[in-house]
Amino acid sequence: MRSWRFVSAMAILACCLSCTSPREGIDVEAETNALLATDRAWAAAAAAGDIEKLTAFWADDATNYFPGAPVARGRDAIGELVRRNRSQPGFSLSWEPQKAVVARTGDLGYTSGTFALSMEGPEASPITRTGHYICIWRKQTDGAWKCSVESTVFGPAAAGAEQNDDEGAKRKASAERFFRGMYGGDPSVVDDLAADDIVISYPIFQSIFGKPTLRGRQAVKEFAGGFGKRWADPQISIEDVIGEADRVVLRWSYRARDVGSRPGGPPPTNQAHGWGGITIYRFDKTGKIVAEVGEESDPIPVQRIGAGGGEK
Repeated sequence: MRSWRFVSAMAILACCLSCTSPREGIDVEAETNALLATDRAWAAAAAAGDIEKLTAFWADDATNYFPGAPVARGRDAIGELVRRNRSQPGFSLSWEPQKAVVARTGDLGYTSGTFALSMEGPEASPITRTGHYICIWRKQTDGAWKCSVESTVFGPAAAGAEQNDDEGAKRKASAERFFRGMYGGDPSVVDDLAADDIVISYPIFQSIFGKPTLRGRQAVKEFAGGFGKRWADPQISIEDVIGEADRVVLRWSYRARDVGSRPGGPPPTNQAHGWGGITIYRFDKTGKIVAEVGEESDPIPVQRIGAGGGEK
């Protein structure tokens, strides 16, 4: 099921994510068309009610975020969510993919669009809610695209709903400042901008820390401090910033020299590495960041060094 989706009202994350040159032999236009076709095939499976086919579009380690609902991690957990929702009277979910973008590396991309969710309300009256979603996809070793991270926000399904209000502008500025501080050597941004119970999650964390998330301000601050010791002379480029409701999405690229290693890891090489990604921030009502969730285009240098502090 294309269950719960992040609204990206503008849906513009032009995902030339890596700060390196395109990989040889990658036809980005063809990959973009293939990714959009994959999302449309997913929507068709939802319309047909084929639950097994629906869940097959998720990566094994996928994560699904939906406002007010527990986070679903892994294809099996998402499959259970699909079955539970589909068993509700009057349940219906449809979506329309509107845009796809693929990184120059050819292995990471995103799709975005609008969705409509219907179910039976009080006294059997129908309830319908609409909104936007963003789905981050990673290409598998067999060449298939699988959804790795999906997040959703409710709101008008009309295009051009990007927020222009003062609060939205503040959230965008806070998200960019937080990212630059976290990965640019200024852990103090955690004290300034993060909620006490902040959660940070990237798929790569499982292989680095043995768990998919870092929880709490102190753990996040230690991670930021460790990251700064392992990567020198960081060059951070924020290439797109999108805000909608309590979410802000950044498209970014990063380049730095490998000058440190985790205990037991390989020695530093002092060579420069570059990668890029998409990060979604969620804010609470006081303007503090409560969640950072993302995906990277090329995690190989991060895996080799072990991204940052906070040992297993």
